[in-house]
Amino acid sequence: MRNPDRIDKVMRELTRLWKKYPDWRLGQLVFNIHGSDPFFIEDYDLVKIGFHKFGKGEKPELEDFPEMFI
Repeated sequence: MRNPDRIDKVMRELTRLWKKYPDWRLGQLVFNIHGSDPFFIEDYDLVKIGFHKFGKGEKPELEDFPEMFI
């Protein structure tokens, strides 16, 4: 089972990113990050790729995601 604690962490980071593009809908944000069907992308990869593409120099707070290093 996936750790439910990841939800708040991922949403916090996506919120930071989304606020840079407030005219985008959530679906647009996710699609623009992944570029195709996001069904199989891992949560942390979505955050990392999103900040790489659209973070405007900011980086996600990945130290809050120890699960991604397992």
